[in-house]
Amino acid sequence: MSVEISWNNSKKSIDVEEGATVQDIFEEIDVNPETVIIELDERVVSLEEELNGDEDIRLINVVSGG
Repeated sequence: MSVEISWNNSKKSIDVEEGATVQDIFEEIDVNPETVIIELDERVVSLEEELNGDEDIRLINVVSGG
């Protein structure tokens, strides 16, 4: 199964195994999960969220400062 990831105005399709979680995709891409908000099919999810396939994941950069 595959998921499509949108991040920084680009899209990437990643093949994942059945039962994979959002955490598993971060092992495939070069993004620190602590620096983004994860949106799965238009809802915010945690790294433990299980993927069902053919889903859209959007990574939103977290901006902080002081």
